[in-house]
Amino acid sequence: KSLMQSKIKANRPERLYKLLAKALDNKNKSSTRILLLVALEHCQEQPMAAKWQNPNTKSTPLHLCVRLLDQACNSKQNTKSEEQLDLEMELMLQVLDTLLAIHKAATEIPDSAGNIPLHYAIAATTHFTSKQKTEGGFSKSCWTNRAKMVTSLLEANTKVSQDYCT
Repeated sequence: KSLMQSKIKANRPERLYKLLAKALDNKNKSSTRILLLVALEHCQEQPMAAKWQNPNTKSTPLHLCVRLLDQACNSKQNTKSEEQLDLEMELMLQVLDTLLAIHKAATEIPDSAGNIPLHYAIAATTHFTSKQKTEGGFSKSCWTNRAKMVTSLLEANTKVSQDYCT
């Protein structure tokens, strides 16, 4: 019975969202890579999951994927090496690209705060600590990957991007 229940849970449309939400709220930063790998696999096996929208926050898996970048770049909480960070960010970009390929229309869906995913890519949701300010902010890797994410979102839906940026 429990095997059958876990199979059913694995096929629920909100599972992808919940995996990304868990990665975003993840207190154990070492398992973020595992959660991203499972999310990527789930995306590929259950593409309709990319279209699920949280009924309370109105956010989509794309919103969460974009917001994960800030968590990874927040050096106040980050104890990962630059190599570990790069691997994690590469996975985030793979999840992002997969989500965009499956459900490009998610680029124009605002969450309950009125923000489309591009907003979270452009405007960091974490603020620099005093240490980050004195050390020049986020690492070069964080800025490079943010630029890749913004570019992917801009290119995925140029009309929405132009409307947002003007």
